[in-house]
Amino acid sequence: MSDNHSDLNPLRGWHPGLLREVVLATTRKLSEHKIPIPPLDFYEAIAARGEEIIIEAIAEAIAAGHDDTGTVIANIGVARRFLERFGDDLLLATEQADDPILARLSAYLALEGTDGYNEIRYQCAWGAQGSPDWGTLWGVKQKIRDFTPAFVLKICMKGDIRWLAVECHAPNRALPEDLHTRVRARTMVVSGVPVLAFSPTDVETDASACVEEIGYAASVLAQELLAMHGIEPPPRRDFRPHG
Repeated sequence: MSDNHSDLNPLRGWHPGLLREVVLATTRKLSEHKIPIPPLDFYEAIAARGEEIIIEAIAEAIAAGHDDTGTVIANIGVARRFLERFGDDLLLATEQADDPILARLSAYLALEGTDGYNEIRYQCAWGAQGSPDWGTLWGVKQKIRDFTPAFVLKICMKGDIRWLAVECHAPNRALPEDLHTRVRARTMVVSGVPVLAFSPTDVETDASACVEEIGYAASVLAQELLAMHGIEPPPRRDFRPHG
């Protein structure tokens, strides 16, 4: 999102509970506009987790030594990004999802989404802001090649790109506990793009765990890009099915 502040991302100083106020204000606005959303207790959990992230970041900044300005700046940046952007991201992604199951995954992608190296950035006007030099964008119901998945992630490194799609209509399955094996079992390839397929029950039961699996897959693709540029060795494991 831009640096502009909306009524969902207030300019006033941080205090404990501020993010909860932002989340509940967003929920009210979504309800007023008849957008399909999960129950209020889901958003209470989102707000509580967001508050934890902010408080942990501020506590780590306070605990950092006087010479560790990098940690201080990085952690204050985490708190600022939540307060400056989360309300708008939550509102717009939920509107685009227009489905209570997808709304759950949208909320946790905005809250905890990562590519293993960086937080992933929601992009509402897909393609309007270009691609980052290094980082990952995600969008809702955006066309990629010849299909439109529920979610798409665009992992970028100096002009090179990897794509990851996510769908939420797979049948319920008994999946292995091991993260790598589980993600591989979920994955298919459509038009050359790996697609992670979650069932609605998966998302309703634990959207945060689904986002962890998405982050794992994105991290493999991010490491591939780093290896292309000689920054890291190639990944040892690949979540994509063979053949």
